[in-house]
Amino acid sequence: MSKEKFRFNPFLRFFTLFVGTLAISYGVYAILVFEPVGRFKTILPYVVVLLAANSVFRNLFTLNSITLTSEKVIFKKLALPSFQIPLQKIAKMSFVGKRMSLLKVSYYKEDVLQNYTFNLGFPAVLDALSEIKKINPQIEFEGDLGKQI
Repeated sequence: MSKEKFRFNPFLRFFTLFVGTLAISYGVYAILVFEPVGRFKTILPYVVVLLAANSVFRNLFTLNSITLTSEKVIFKKLALPSFQIPLQKIAKMSFVGKRMSLLKVSYYKEDVLQNYTFNLGFPAVLDALSEIKKINPQIEFEGDLGKQI
């Protein structure tokens, strides 16, 4: 099997980072330069900086791509190092919590069961999980995830 990659649209990801950075810059500029006139205009730059920083951090620290090879799965975030799990070491996958917004991958590392959790806001995550299941059919999909795959 060749490499198969599932990822966010790079244009959308970097455009969001660019606009968020511009909004943070403008908010800091407004806080430092403009004189406060009324409560609303005093609070507004802080709100802009907070919302833009949230957007930038979400884009930097959430899952950006899943790469499948015949021997491993690579989970990559923009601002963090990639995380690799050998396919034969994956034991099970399941949703976390009632909202099912997180996915937990349980795998064996040196005969100890460990977990890697990531946000399901990733596009085509079910397609990626289906491909993982095709490569390694003995992976157990627990609960509602087993019904969807």
